[in-house]
Amino acid sequence: MHKWTLLILFCAACVLGLAGLILAIPEPSEQEGEAAPGPVVDDIPLNVAAAEEVYQANCISCHGDQLQGGFGPELATVGSRLSPEELADKILNGVGNRMPAFRDQLGQEQISHLVKWLSEQK
Repeated sequence: MHKWTLLILFCAACVLGLAGLILAIPEPSEQEGEAAPGPVVDDIPLNVAAAEEVYQANCISCHGDQLQGGFGPELATVGSRLSPEELADKILNGVGNRMPAFRDQLGQEQISHLVKWLSEQK
């Protein structure tokens, strides 16, 4: 019985050590030498058509065709709740397990159009 107890303790220590290593790995945006893309390009004017195109292709399935929400929260008044920086952060980095990050799917210009358009939704 003593050997089994030691084996179980050894396995538990290995699992805990592995979990600690996994948690210690930095996110790609935290790694040195990587500059995070700027969320909004200020000198790009609001382009509603471009923003709606990005929304249709990436957001409508969760946030609804009229910004009414569904699986994701409603966005009809998101501009009164979140700043452009907060919107850009959520789009770039996602929200926990509920919303995926679009950092690798959308370009800076697409994000800029979407953020500016959503900021107008009040």
